[in-house]
Amino acid sequence: GVVFCLDCSGPHRGLGVHIDFVRSIRMDSWTDDQIRRLKVGGNDKFAKYLRDNVTNDDADDKADKGKRRNPIRATYTNPIIQHYRKILDAAAKGDTPPPPPVPPTTSPTEDSQSTTAIRQTVQSEPTVLWTTVFPPCLRYQRSIVCATLQPLHGLVCGSIFLATFRAFPDRRAQLLLYSSGVAALVPVGFVVLAFVRSRYVVQHRPVAFKSAQNLLIQRIMCGRAMRKDGYDLFLPPPPSTPHDNEDEKDSKAPRNKMGLLFYPDALINHTAYAPAMAKLSDAGILVCIVSLEPTRLTIGTSIDEITKSALKIMYEVLATTGDYGVSEWAVGGHAAGGLTAINLAAAMTPGVSKVVLWGVGAKAHDTTSLRDSAVDVLVLNGTEDGVVQSVSEATKKQFRNILPKEGGGGGSSSRKGCTTYSNLDGGNHAGFAHYDPNLSTLNGIRTITLDEQQQTAVERTAKLVLG
Repeated sequence: GVVFCLDCSGPHRGLGVHIDFVRSIRMDSWTDDQIRRLKVGGNDKFAKYLRDNVTNDDADDKADKGKRRNPIRATYTNPIIQHYRKILDAAAKGDTPPPPPVPPTTSPTEDSQSTTAIRQTVQSEPTVLWTTVFPPCLRYQRSIVCATLQPLHGLVCGSIFLATFRAFPDRRAQLLLYSSGVAALVPVGFVVLAFVRSRYVVQHRPVAFKSAQNLLIQRIMCGRAMRKDGYDLFLPPPPSTPHDNEDEKDSKAPRNKMGLLFYPDALINHTAYAPAMAKLSDAGILVCIVSLEPTRLTIGTSIDEITKSALKIMYEVLATTGDYGVSEWAVGGHAAGGLTAINLAAAMTPGVSKVVLWGVGAKAHDTTSLRDSAVDVLVLNGTEDGVVQSVSEATKKQFRNILPKEGGGGGSSSRKGCTTYSNLDGGNHAGFAHYDPNLSTLNGIRTITLDEQQQTAVERTAKLVLG
């Protein structure tokens, strides 16, 4: 319920609408409720409330524009200041003002301690033991071996039976050794392969570049990102941001209506995707980049568990960021994360309308088909992507056959989705995120800068998601 100058509006908008809602007197429209709040409020009334209820020495720091944002954030996140918002709500509705909150106990170092905690959380790289990732690796190895060796099951069992028959003429010994051989051979193979995979997983966990970590920290500090349990949330510009030019002002396209749930590649720290996710949020998309810690894997996890986790994230986001008005969700992922997104889209359709796939050229044995779904898909691969290039044409064809047809589903009366295949000239496999590409020779060598690859990926992704 206060009025301030245009110079002060920038830092206030940076706090996010969940803390401080800003409207322009000349460039924004006003509802009757907002006008009533302004009438029952006012600068003098708010200043008196501050003098009577808040005791701090932040006022002197606010004069320094270079240090303005942190003091403003510390002030307006104070529960006592937030209580004034409730007083205005009650006054505008003609209700009785709510009782004051219990004054919090704070220290002069609280803000610096908060900053330190954020840095430690973002920059931490936890040590993971192979025993932690062994169970999901074992479940995954069992499923993939069963699917791959099913046609050879008869041959393997027949070979064991023939060997025992020739070595032991007694039938009881034959049956005992045959059943023991089959029972022991398969589990031992599962365990050995799972052990090898677990050791690989622990030893190949690339760290996010410092630039990605610092960007995420900056976004969190200015209210445009949040680190939640299980995901990082990147918020679009506040819905109240004034239009910078007439073309944007005249646009009738809805703003801040799309949400994107994005899965990182296997073993990649999700912080490495912060630059790309931040740019997608700048385009007007609310983005959740999922954390797969501590294993950084979805293998061995059932689609029911993945769906349950995704729904929990979506409901939590809607409950805490209602001002952004997300009404439609898209899912996406990089490489192995893209295959997770495909399975999730199949499980949640029609709740998911669009799928974004970065660096994906082949399907897994358990990838669900979207062939006849109403989902629109973008497949974006770098021309220097060694992982995609290593896939055979037959395997690529199998992958294409599980996606909606390119250009749409034809003349069917029911709406069918379509798939867009897009090549990113000069891009490689690892260039979609900020991590060391030298950990795998299959990543390929970029002929464009990292920023150029991610900017192109963001533009094409935003075109599909917001289109």
